[in-house]
Amino acid sequence: MFSYYWKIFELEDISKDQNKVTFFVPQHADKFPSTFSLSTILYYSDKTVKNIQRLCEGKNAYIVSGYNSTIDQRLAVRLNLPI
Repeated sequence: MFSYYWKIFELEDISKDQNKVTFFVPQHADKFPSTFSLSTILYYSDKTVKNIQRLCEGKNAYIVSGYNSTIDQRLAVRLNLPI
């Protein structure tokens, strides 16, 4: 699956430095209903939230949301990141 994204990056002429991109898979994502948004699943995935906080610590980071929902706002507060 990750090779798919690397190929898209390559086709779009985006930097090939794989150290600049990190993929997270929320814990127990398969246990949540398919109607849940990624933001909702992420919000309830403690381990993944901690990993993101650790990665963003001391760096400029922000959340890019297609639609700014209440759960996106809650996630931003939890991660202490702007949207």
